[in-house]
Amino acid sequence: MDKKAILAVVLSMVIWIGWQKYYLEPIQAHNAAAQKAEQESQAAAKKRDEFKADLDAKGIISPGEKKEIASRARLFQNLENDSTNVLVTNSAYGVEGWQLKGFSPTLEKKDVKIGLEGATGFANQLGLRFKDENLNAELARGWDSLERAGDRSVVAKLNGQNVSAEKIFTLDEKGFGATLVYKLKFAQAVPPFVFVDFFGSPKRETDTEGSIFGQAPDKVHVTFRDREGRHAEIAANHKESKESLAGVKWMGLDTRYFVLAAVPGEGSAEAGAQVAQDNTRGVPAVRGSLVFPTEGAKEVTISTRVFFGPKEMDALRAVAPILSDTIDFGWTSFLAVYLLAALKWLYSFVHNYGVAIILLTFAIKMALLPLTYKSMKSMSKIAKLQPQLNALREKYKDNKEKLNTEMMTFMKTNGYNPVGGCLPILIQMPIFFALYRVLFNSMELYQAPFAAWIHDLSSPDPFFITPVLLCGLMYLQQKLSPTTATDPTQQKMMQVMPVIFGVFMIMLPAGLNIYMVVNSATSILQQLYLNKKLGIGRYAPKDPIVV
Repeated sequence: MDKKAILAVVLSMVIWIGWQKYYLEPIQAHNAAAQKAEQESQAAAKKRDEFKADLDAKGIISPGEKKEIASRARLFQNLENDSTNVLVTNSAYGVEGWQLKGFSPTLEKKDVKIGLEGATGFANQLGLRFKDENLNAELARGWDSLERAGDRSVVAKLNGQNVSAEKIFTLDEKGFGATLVYKLKFAQAVPPFVFVDFFGSPKRETDTEGSIFGQAPDKVHVTFRDREGRHAEIAANHKESKESLAGVKWMGLDTRYFVLAAVPGEGSAEAGAQVAQDNTRGVPAVRGSLVFPTEGAKEVTISTRVFFGPKEMDALRAVAPILSDTIDFGWTSFLAVYLLAALKWLYSFVHNYGVAIILLTFAIKMALLPLTYKSMKSMSKIAKLQPQLNALREKYKDNKEKLNTEMMTFMKTNGYNPVGGCLPILIQMPIFFALYRVLFNSMELYQAPFAAWIHDLSSPDPFFITPVLLCGLMYLQQKLSPTTATDPTQQKMMQVMPVIFGVFMIMLPAGLNIYMVVNSATSILQQLYLNKKLGIGRYAPKDPIVV
């Protein structure tokens, strides 16, 4: 079996194994974890109800229950700007509701706005917590007052026995940002840490499970960035606690298109992070916490810049430049940011992201044409020399040392380079991977229309037309390409690959399918041009090459 065929088989197996391991297995693990968590939650709720009934029968009520009964009256303030509505109350949470104007879960539910509950599973977020239960009990009763401090700012105050506190929430004049400040004064014992909590649900109403004929899975992640890099935990799969001691730049809950994140602000101690399971809300949840050390100080100020909104580069940077890191382009980030900028630049002219994808793909293919030419030239030469190579292998099949010597002489004489056809392709790969990540994760494509039957570039093609078209184009491209495979089994495997790839693309966004279709169509046109230029296929010379 020649090296090109072996490489094709290996790449096919890697793609198949990778799809199984990194796509199907996480989905199955998520479903199993969610089912187990739901069962545990039901069992815990039943046990809690039985325990409470037993206490009531005996006339005993726990201190926690007493605090709940003695809770202060609820106070509400609503803040609004051009992009969001925020509900702030006198509870222990930073906010209890945050809705985004102009964003709905689906095109069919335009009257429904995306809020914290839909994006993360919980409406109450960014609450204070201590490891001292007496302090937590005082917070749980609610803050004493909640008053306006301007059009977009509220102040809540608490005068407790163990802690006095002030919460200041200020919504930005425009955009999706806010500033949340906690000022704490401890009367007696000072806790070692103050926690600001995020709660993510392993099961949200807006979750997509992912299936062969459905949308790719979109789950809530508990994510943070520290000195060691970016960490992301799928809520449903999280089992063990994870901690980062210090140097946390931001933390949040994110899905593919939306994120709730907080950045430790000036005046706050260097923050750490903690991720752990938490079922205190009556349902399974994952709690992510920014951890601020008090260092024994009686008075502590915690300031954070908060963002809740779409993962759109300019909107994120307007709140805090480092939040652009919440858009995960993987190892291709160094290229992806420029490709995204190019896509948006094209959109500014054509006002249609589908058309912008087509133009960007065509421009990239034309820019890479010299590399494609070099690759095809090398592969064409390899294909023409293949009969002689096979003859050498057959002649010296029982003498490997002699075969290696003759092969080296043959390659040197004919200018044969085994990797000559692969190297230009490998150089192109980062660009195509980066564009793939941009189109898969880009908020710009969220519910963006294209034309005809495609009304949302971030959702799969509803009629599977583009994946089927892609299968046909890939098969045609394969027929036009020079190949060194002579074994019937190898040829069959190569013929099946377009079908496997097409099935995989069924569940991916329509924008990504448009890119793949245009990429394949442009490749075919380039192939026809280069076949004629290099004398490949029906343009091949009649007389065989004599070596």
